[in-house]
Amino acid sequence: MTYSRLWGEYILKNKKFWFSICVIVLIIITVIVVIRENSSTEEEHTQKVVTVIQEEEFQFYCDIVQKEYKGTDEKELYERVKKYAEEVYAQFALGAEYNLYKPYSYESLKMDVEAENQQRKTKNDAGEVVYGVLEYSTDGYLRYTLSNLKLKIVDYLVKNHDSDVEKEAKEYFDKRPDKFQTIEKIEYRLENEKKTIAGTELSILEKTNSQLFEYLYNGKEGDTFSIALDEEILDGEIISKEFDLIDFEEDKATVLRTYISDVYYGQLVAKTAELNLVEFELNEG
Repeated sequence: MTYSRLWGEYILKNKKFWFSICVIVLIIITVIVVIRENSSTEEEHTQKVVTVIQEEEFQFYCDIVQKEYKGTDEKELYERVKKYAEEVYAQFALGAEYNLYKPYSYESLKMDVEAENQQRKTKNDAGEVVYGVLEYSTDGYLRYTLSNLKLKIVDYLVKNHDSDVEKEAKEYFDKRPDKFQTIEKIEYRLENEKKTIAGTELSILEKTNSQLFEYLYNGKEGDTFSIALDEEILDGEIISKEFDLIDFEEDKATVLRTYISDVYYGQLVAKTAELNLVEFELNEG
């Protein structure tokens, strides 16, 4: 019996063994490829972007921050401006990621303000109704844009949330029931007359008697007040307020919107800001 024949018989007898070895090798190769692809994708999502900000843009953000911060510590002001600028870029980065807004730059912001103001002026000159201001300042337009962008992002996140966000929203709902209460009815007194108003009627009261609405809507049980009605000053008191807690499953979208807007959005912006850094290139002196 020749050597080649013996080897052939050996191979045939052990073909299951060799087949298993081949399968294992293929599995190992596949796992390595998947790990490399996942690592590459993860790096893309965690890659930091650094934007260099010149003097004019720095001063623009500085002026905005100084409307809130009245301190004189230059280092503290610098850090606040940096944080604010990174949060601005982070919000627009989220808008671009979700295909809700174009990429942001300070130069494009100035062009957008100019175009918006020109459009409003044209409408006003033509006698058309212009809602809001006739002319935006650059910082006013930025605030307006960020406010609308937040609404769009929150709406997107509500529609595309995952199970973790829903779980967090449910925990928020359980811990903060006051955020999800609606007024069922209010019993109050005007002079010696007791009255009751249903929660569904408050929107009508707001239009017909805004002063009384403010007292009833914002007041607590036992609060007293005085209002002018038919040229008389009437004394009043809130006797009781009954609330109804919304149902999580029935009003899940409302709970998600509140949680995402109040809590999750800020966390997401802060996390995104860590990947959208700014550096200031300022004039000396």
